[in-house]
Amino acid sequence: MRKLFFVLLLFSASFASAQIQNYKVTPEQSSLTFDVSAQMHQVHGISKDFSGTISGDPKDVTNAKITIRLDPKNFDTENQKRDKVMREKSLEIEKYPFIEFESTAIEAANKSLIPNQAADVMVKGVLKLHGVEKQVNIPVRVLWEEQQFVADGELDLKLDDYTVFRPKVLFFRLQNEVKVRFRISAERIPE
Repeated sequence: MRKLFFVLLLFSASFASAQIQNYKVTPEQSSLTFDVSAQMHQVHGISKDFSGTISGDPKDVTNAKITIRLDPKNFDTENQKRDKVMREKSLEIEKYPFIEFESTAIEAANKSLIPNQAADVMVKGVLKLHGVEKQVNIPVRVLWEEQQFVADGELDLKLDDYTVFRPKVLFFRLQNEVKVRFRISAERIPE
């Protein structure tokens, strides 16, 4: 009985020492850019339409949970005709209105985040794009500043993996590889 009491006491003490903090994505401080080759030129696009949350204990970043949602109807390549094709034919936003990411694991050499000191982590999760869900691994640099959390990273995607239509101009089809760069900024939610 004494052993059981001791185990329960240790368990409750370790649970109490975990300080889960919740953060909400701030779209005005976040951005996503994407670049893809169209054979004769490079297509550059941007989006600032984010939502999402980050929850976890800064003493153990590997237990954090991240959910991000993008609204592709606001992707902008500074070409209205191209944007219309991207939204209606490639991304089919009426059928698939959001691009979503949910973390499944985080790996870090040092589990504990130090305020105002950048740390490199590997975020693993499921990316849902165009109705297709795929496991992705994203190297991310995080910066925790008590009331704010910032994550910078990049990811290479293949449009064919997500059955995204690649438009063609004359004989040249949009390339399959897309380079995605992002900055996710989130503010702490008061308890």
